[in-house]
Amino acid sequence: MLLTIGTVEGAVIHIKSISIEPCVSATIQYSLYSSLGNQELIYVMEGEQYKKWGNDDTLIYHLLCAKHKLHYKPYVEPEFFEEIMVSADEKGEMKYETVRYANKNYNPNQPEYKPIELLMTAEASITRQTFSGSMI
Repeated sequence: MLLTIGTVEGAVIHIKSISIEPCVSATIQYSLYSSLGNQELIYVMEGEQYKKWGNDDTLIYHLLCAKHKLHYKPYVEPEFFEEIMVSADEKGEMKYETVRYANKNYNPNQPEYKPIELLMTAEASITRQTFSGSMI
């Protein structure tokens, strides 16, 4: 599993795995890539956070971002894709033309994004790891 989460601040979180102990907790292994460097991390979601999770994975995105003082940025399909076409004219000179393609997945009626309320408790913990896997 590899899921990429974008943030308003430009950092990127890659969720690598989620291990679940039913009715108790979820352990999330992820990487954080930011201007401060790259980190391998583990987050354990328990108690009220785990109960609130249900089937809405955006809660996890918000929790991981909040732990690093970041803000989750949902992906929005662009209306168009642009491509630069390069060719030579009759004289052999290069010409550049921008071509726009409509995105069939674009939805002009996307619901407005609203952040969710987070339960930040002492029950949840975060652990840092080095890239080799040893605990710091």
